[in-house]
Amino acid sequence: MSRFLVLTLILSCLHGRSQELHRLQIHPIDLDMETDYFPHVIHQVENVGEEIFIRGKKDPRIFVINRTGKILRTIGKKGHGPGEFSQGVLAMGIWGEQIFAMDVNQRELLLWFSNGAYQNQFKVNSSNSVPFGMNSNTFGVSDEFVVFPVSPRTGHLAAAYTYSGERVAEVGKIQFDKSDADLLEKIPDMNNTNWVYQAPYWYCLFKQFPLIHKYNERFELISGISLEHPRISQRFEEILDFDPARFSTAPPLFFDFKVKNGYLYATMRSTLIQVNIEKETIENMYSFFGRGEGFKGTSQLTIHHFTIMDDGLMILSGDFAWGHDLWKAPLPSFK
Repeated sequence: MSRFLVLTLILSCLHGRSQELHRLQIHPIDLDMETDYFPHVIHQVENVGEEIFIRGKKDPRIFVINRTGKILRTIGKKGHGPGEFSQGVLAMGIWGEQIFAMDVNQRELLLWFSNGAYQNQFKVNSSNSVPFGMNSNTFGVSDEFVVFPVSPRTGHLAAAYTYSGERVAEVGKIQFDKSDADLLEKIPDMNNTNWVYQAPYWYCLFKQFPLIHKYNERFELISGISLEHPRISQRFEEILDFDPARFSTAPPLFFDFKVKNGYLYATMRSTLIQVNIEKETIENMYSFFGRGEGFKGTSQLTIHHFTIMDDGLMILSGDFAWGHDLWKAPLPSFK
């Protein structure tokens, strides 16, 4: 698929209701810690009710805090025994009181209750080519299944496992194949995806392409939503201009996404995108502005990861260079 055809596809698809970029003022969260240690490179933020779960870069623990920044407990530790990580937490997924986390080296999935009580663990046949780590929601969790991205060589986007580790289904056909050889040679990770479950559907967001897939509980594709907006198109063009001679992998188009109350929210560098799933339209786009420690004025901040509390408060992370690991902001359009 040529660059011209790719961009034509984007520009001929879904149009946002508004091209306006709203300014969202965010505020730092001061962490209340008994220890000086906290992961300063945060790779995932999730919540269950009022408790917020944080995964750092290759950290062997999951940190649990409240919205005021008080650390409540940690889950897991470094080691080689049950419930321990050989190096660190590579990815995590949460459903209700169940917390799944993947070990960096062993490709094992560990399962806890949210209070930190260890349950069990099992190996998963995931792909070494799937870039876990920087992106949240790499795998999705429902009350029955865990869905993991797999190698495009399988012809599928993901595989579904039961809580006991049984592989029960292949999910989704790859979007890019041999006919897209030029594009895949440039960006071989175009089929990599993030997954979220929001009953009764599974949502799949492509990491480096403006496309959402929606599946039912039998893993049948219901619809595909292509995202079009000048800012998305500009960022996608930058990815197409990626120079493999300078960097080992192309940057992601989207870092994180959540599904809440009929809307899909996704972060793209310093921008938050709100998609009405039923109408298949972009309803709002926000840019993040805040005042970093030691800075007199406000500046635009890069936010990678986030979660949305039940009252619409967003907990954010990403631009730790501004003196804070976590930020917060009420979501104006939350319903």
